[in-house]
Amino acid sequence: MRNRILSLTVGALVALPLAARADDPIVLKLPIGSPLNSPVFLNATKPWIEEVEKEAAGLVKIQVFPPGALNNPQNVYDRLVNNVYELAYGIHGPITTVFPRTSVAELPFLATESEHSSQALWDLVPNGTIASEYAAIRPLALFIYPQTQLHFTKPVKTMEDMKGIKIGAQSRVMADISDMLGATPITTSPPDVYEMASRRVITGVMMAWTGVQQFKVHEVTNFHVEAFMGSLTGFVMMNKPAYEKLPQAAKDVFDRTTGTALSKRFGIALDGIAKAQRAAVEKMPGHTIITLSPAERARWEKQVQPAFQHWVERVPDGAKVLTAFRAALKKEGAVSQ
Repeated sequence: MRNRILSLTVGALVALPLAARADDPIVLKLPIGSPLNSPVFLNATKPWIEEVEKEAAGLVKIQVFPPGALNNPQNVYDRLVNNVYELAYGIHGPITTVFPRTSVAELPFLATESEHSSQALWDLVPNGTIASEYAAIRPLALFIYPQTQLHFTKPVKTMEDMKGIKIGAQSRVMADISDMLGATPITTSPPDVYEMASRRVITGVMMAWTGVQQFKVHEVTNFHVEAFMGSLTGFVMMNKPAYEKLPQAAKDVFDRTTGTALSKRFGIALDGIAKAQRAAVEKMPGHTIITLSPAERARWEKQVQPAFQHWVERVPDGAKVLTAFRAALKKEGAVSQ
């Protein structure tokens, strides 16, 4: 009996929170969706973490966990709500059913850069347009990846060339667009793209330049069509109880460094990453970047217009959200080419 009591006592001590002493920082766990050496982490997430810890002056420590350690793209939100960790970073695609209004930013040909469009998406939270989707947590940033391009193992220059191609799509909107252009969409997520392309389950990939090298798309494709096929959206969120337990000084730090500021930080970083990775791939032997002619681009844009109506019809307040997002893009200076 004595051994059993001792065992339980030791177990209880192990389970104590990391901030056990009054002078210890409050440790906030943050699982991330990209590798620790990825440009997104190094250029956006890590600098923000360092800023928070510096400004908090020892009150807070953010402990980063690599992909797969605490969650996956499908359960990242549920585990945040259920207090498995205090902070979360990820993309909305695998959990679009929780954030249908936010997916307005996935529609094609709306904007071509991330900095201003990310600020526009964030604007929809404080103005109430999509605030209800974030009621269970505290949103810290929303950001939009640069427009998705198409990557193939063969040249594609016209809509007719798309016919029959099995293409990896990372959201419902992207799948709809692929289907409208004559391709066969296959649902996937960024970490699975390389293996699926290697096994020829897919012969094309929809992905922004930001992920081409990170997910090794350039190793399984040779032709890259700049067609602006919509975007992926990402987030940084905080567990509400975790925020409420922070001392006021730490709350103030999070308030100052998040929202528009953090959304813009991610947008600027993503634009830079996309530009650098596009330039790197363009210099690689055997790779060709294809730009659609103005007339062909107009054909593609016209062909995918039904995606807007489909989105409006299936999303609560869809027409209102789309109108509000277009207005926010104009206000923030994010315009389509």
